[in-house]
Amino acid sequence: MPKRILAVDDDENILNLEKTILEQKGFHVTGAQGGAEALKLLGEQSFDLVLLDVMMPEVDGFTVCRRIKENPGLKDMPVIFLTAKGGGEALAEGFESGL
Repeated sequence: MPKRILAVDDDENILNLEKTILEQKGFHVTGAQGGAEALKLLGEQSFDLVLLDVMMPEVDGFTVCRRIKENPGLKDMPVIFLTAKGGGEALAEGFESGL
């Protein structure tokens, strides 16, 4: 059974690119176009990994990660941040959000 990945990005082009590449490698990928949709899907389905954009409107990636890590049923799920946001502040905030 292929590993299930939840890819989260508000940019539809990036999300489609991630899905295409990962599906070609044999993964099952579900896309979410924002943090709120990602949290809804996490409550309905099981995933092996979350690929998470940081900069999204409404619910950003750091908030999604915090909610994942606060949930006893999801807290051990690996999360990988994908972002164009650079610098030490983004890295620090990523660690503080529960990684």
